[in-house]
Amino acid sequence: MMTGTDDFAYSYDNLRSEKMHNSEYFTELSDTTDGNFLYFIKDGYSHNDIASNEYTYNGLCWFWK
Repeated sequence: MMTGTDDFAYSYDNLRSEKMHNSEYFTELSDTTDGNFLYFIKDGYSHNDIASNEYTYNGLCWFWK
């Protein structure tokens, strides 16, 4: 999950991330642990094509290291 601080969905995504952290079904992925969700926040980004392109590119790089 990725969002920007200027995105209209930012507060919703933060709430959703908190619920996932508190759920027994989700574990946050890190460099040292396996998991099934990851949450990134980009300062100043909004809900637009610039953010979408960057999020997609970085997400694909994560899958195919």
